[in-house]
Amino acid sequence: MIKKCYIILAFTLVGVAASSQSNTSDTTIMPTDNSFLIDTTIDYGELFQDFEAFMDSILSPQSYFLATISLGKSFYNFESKTNSSTTPLQKFTWSPMVGYYHKSGLGINATGYIVDDGVNKNLYQSSISPSFDYLKNKAIAAGISYTRFFTKDSLPFIQHL
Repeated sequence: MIKKCYIILAFTLVGVAASSQSNTSDTTIMPTDNSFLIDTTIDYGELFQDFEAFMDSILSPQSYFLATISLGKSFYNFESKTNSSTTPLQKFTWSPMVGYYHKSGLGINATGYIVDDGVNKNLYQSSISPSFDYLKNKAIAAGISYTRFFTKDSLPFIQHL
């Protein structure tokens, strides 16, 4: 019990010492003329018109098709063929994606995840995502999406880190 009292007393005294410090005033000299902060070469009226046109194009319902591919490095644990150990290796991962979004708000996209294991390229995981976007009211925009992943059972690597 006495040990707990000493610990509480020690933390209380440290807190009192820390709160008793005073802040010194800042000695940085600030310029009184702030005109250098304003960029006079930008036409803000034109910038906001472009931004308004961009927002109108996003919020107006349109049907469109989308296709992308991304490339990145990831670490994988590969099983050794000679013994039961695993070897972590950094490999490139390709992720192609296709999607279609209808002006009614319904959309669907599919993504594949491909890794080169040294022998061939393996599509080790894929996903499909149905979605719905509510864009009828310009005051509110909302959406919901669900993603279902499908993973191959037999892979030359154990797990994605």
